[in-house]
Amino acid sequence: MHCSDGIVDRQILDFTLMGRKRFLLLLLLAVVAAMLFVVMNSGMVTVELAVVSLSAPLGLMLVIAMAVGLIAGVLMRGAWVAGLLSERGRLRRALKAAEARARAQADERESPATSQS
Repeated sequence: MHCSDGIVDRQILDFTLMGRKRFLLLLLLAVVAAMLFVVMNSGMVTVELAVVSLSAPLGLMLVIAMAVGLIAGVLMRGAWVAGLLSERGRLRRALKAAEARARAQADERESPATSQS
């Protein structure tokens, strides 16, 4: 492995692009699978919500339910991550304050020793 920044940056960029390509490929495969699922499950079903009655093919209803569940999961995980980031910021501020106090105490201990010499 080379230590020059250009080569390392290029490797990171290649890895990022490969990850994006892999994500797009998986997304395309998921869309194709969902389309096949909808076509193969074409029987009509009716879903009654509180005030609305929806009628659509079974496959489409299941794909919609999975998408709604996925979005709900992502939103909940996002809220959890936001809480962790907030806690991390609070802990960093507390650490900086504790380090400042420790430095001040160390300086106070050193100050009388230097004035007595």
